[in-house]
Amino acid sequence: GGKGGGRGGKSEQSRREEARLLTAGCEAEEGGPSFSQFAQLDLLTGQPHPEDEVLYAMAMVAPYCSLGGPYTFRAKLTPGPGKKGQVAKQCLKMFEAQIDKQAWKLLVQAIPENDTASLMMGSCKASMPGMQKLQQQVVKDKKKEKKERDV
Repeated sequence: GGKGGGRGGKSEQSRREEARLLTAGCEAEEGGPSFSQFAQLDLLTGQPHPEDEVLYAMAMVAPYCSLGGPYTFRAKLTPGPGKKGQVAKQCLKMFEAQIDKQAWKLLVQAIPENDTASLMMGSCKASMPGMQKLQQQVVKDKKKEKKERDV
């Protein structure tokens, strides 16, 4: 029995104050993100469908094994001789070469190379499935563009 009502002697007001302090800065506060804002996170995807309207593309760096299922465009970075700026540019070009929709290509082209390079380790090399074939395609595209400009 006692004054505390069997709850360790804390008053109701002190319990409320403690709960308020524990949730300070959390979404539990009024004015925090609503359910609809969290529902927007479900719209983010690493595997867009051809009929999807893609509004933004961004570079990410994460362990390669965690990117396996949910990301269509990914490259494996390993320590190597390449400068990270050159590797970032190479990766973005390879991703661009894999995309068929012009609107999506423009989004990849809009990714800042400096921001991408700042996410990467110091000196590295990139590898991805079919990279040699993609590099050859990029070289052919460059030659084709150069030829068109010269004409």
